[in-house]
This record gives sequence, C-alpha cells and structure tokens, in this order.
Amino acid sequence: MFIRSDVDLDLTLVRSAQVFFWYFDGREYVGQAGGQPALILPREDGFEVISPMDDEAFWRDYFDLGRDYAALEPICERDEYLARSYGALHGLHVLNQPVWDTLAPFIISANNNVVRIRALVSKLCEALGEARSIDGIDIHLLPTPEALAGASVELLRGMGMGYRAPYLIESARAVCDGFDLEALRDMPYEQAHKQLLQLKGVGPKVADCVLLFGCRHSQAFPVDVWMERAMRNYMPGCTNRAELKRCAQRLWGADAGILQQYLFHAARMGIIVANDK
Repeated sequence: MFIRSDVDLDLTLVRSAQVFFWYFDGREYVGQAGGQPALILPREDGFEVISPMDDEAFWRDYFDLGRDYAALEPICERDEYLARSYGALHGLHVLNQPVWDTLAPFIISANNNVVRIRALVSKLCEALGEARSIDGIDIHLLPTPEALAGASVELLRGMGMGYRAPYLIESARAVCDGFDLEALRDMPYEQAHKQLLQLKGVGPKVADCVLLFGCRHSQAFPVDVWMERAMRNYMPGCTNRAELKRCAQRLWGADAGILQQYLFHAARMGIIVANDK
C-alpha cells in the first residue's frame, strides 16, 4: 500500500521520542502499531506500508496526514525559536497512536533517557508480547493489558524497570478492570488529564504525552527537562513546569502540543539554545 506524503520517516518514527517501537534496518522502518507488525518503506513521494493492518485510513491517521502542517508556518515565522525549529525539522509529524501504545511506554519513560526507554520497551515486548513475523522479520508486539496485568513485579524488575514495575502492572490491571482509554479522546483536555493521573505511575508529563501522542489532544504540552529549558526562553527564571505549560497553551492554544514537538526536538539537537537559567 503506497501513501503519498512528505513526512520525514526518520524524524517522526525514530528520532522524535514520541514512539519507541521503530528502527531502520537499512531498507525499511520495522515496527508495530495497533497490535500489528509493520514495515514502512521510504519512497520518492511517500512511503509503502507492508502490514496485516492494511487500512489506508489507519495509516493516514497514524501519521497525522490530515493536518495542514504548512499552516503552522505563519505562527512560527513570528517567533525566532519556532522559526528555527520548524525550518530545520520539515516533515516532522506528531503521530496519532493507539492509546495503549503510548501508556505503557511513557510510564517506562519516567526519569529515563531515550536510548534506555527504547531498550526497556524492547525487553518488555520480547518477554510478554506476541511474536509475529513479516517478510521474514521477527517482531515482538507490545504486550496487551491482559498479558502485562498477569506479569510479576520480579519479572519486570529483572528487565530493569525498577520502581516502574508495579506501576506498569497496576495500570494494566486498571485497564483490564474497566479504565476506558478510548474515552479519553472524547473528554475535554483537562478532564482527560485528571483521569489519567488516577493511574499509578502517571504524572503530569506522562499524562500529557499520552494525550498528545495517543488521544489527539493537540493542546497537551509535555514538559520534561528539555522543554523546561526551551520554555525559559519565553519565561526566564521560571522553574515551575505547570506554569511553563500554561504559558505555552496561552501562546499557541490548540497547536501547543504540535509546536512542542518541534521545540523539544530542536532543543535536543542544538538547533535552538536551551536556556539553563
């Protein structure tokens, strides 16, 4: 299935830290989405998808191809930090992932770096996820809530999950017991954020990651150490992450989360100076 697009696959799938399932093997991007293995092959004017998930509408939504990213340019032109970020990261899209695909990985992400998050997510998939093969490539899927709910804390700690181990299990059990992840998409942002905070291991930043990358709440604005530094260009001296988030949402409204992804990646790459003071 060929999909025409100008999305930068490497920026979006591998380098943006919004998803941790994908890697490039020299020919294609290997990963998963929505409980199905997938290969994404770069093509001149888009990409080809090889997957049991052969619904074009799913993949167009996954890569956020319905959003007019060019419409962000006038907003970015008025701001030197956004202008540099947007200009250098053309083709970066914010993914619309299935909600469970974001919840477990972002619980793992707490106080972790990207390399370690990817390694831990991979270990979790290999230990508890279904093994599948596509075009001769083996892929272990993210374990279902049921599979994770039945795991032991000792098993997860043995993978290196540390204090996150019981949080993963308890959150999976909550989902199995009726915590409705899909309902988060239809709730107002603030209500959905409060709802997620009821889950073990989900703080304000993890909740915003789930809402932005899994629930289509584009005003969600995750603030980690990189965004804390980047946002001090707008609020010098501020160390309160909640205030920095509110500042971004006042400035950019419903586009705050989309622009966050540009600022976040630009700060990590040194495209913009992240203010440490």
